[in-house]
Amino acid sequence: MNKPSQHDDGFEDRVWEFGCEITFDPAADCFLSPYANDFDQAFTYECPPDHIITGMSSYHDDGFEDRR
Repeated sequence: MNKPSQHDDGFEDRVWEFGCEITFDPAADCFLSPYANDFDQAFTYECPPDHIITGMSSYHDDGFEDRR
């Protein structure tokens, strides 16, 4: 699944596009992964086999003007 983002020059931030899907097991155990990228690096994350992404968060750094 590829979910693109667009940069907003007014806010100097990104807007992400997400979608929803019915899962195969709503009672599955959840876990948190570490950050998938560092500042000024590409964001790439691949779910482990038989896993799905259920949430996402990020941290903005004004010095880098970037998120991780």
